[in-house]
Amino acid sequence: MSSILCGADIHYRIQATDSVTVDLFAVSTNLADEEARPQTSFLKDRAPMPGRSIRLGVRTSF
Repeated sequence: MSSILCGADIHYRIQATDSVTVDLFAVSTNLADEEARPQTSFLKDRAPMPGRSIRLGVRTSF
């Protein structure tokens, strides 16, 4: 069994002031929600990889 996993990352940086930056980001993995198993794992027959995941975030630096 072989799987092709599709993911995407989007990042956007805002310079709020001279010393403050704000980063907005979205990260997604396994968008098709495919069942996949790491072939090098001893537990590949029992523990599949995680399904679809979407994370949104804000990061600030000052």
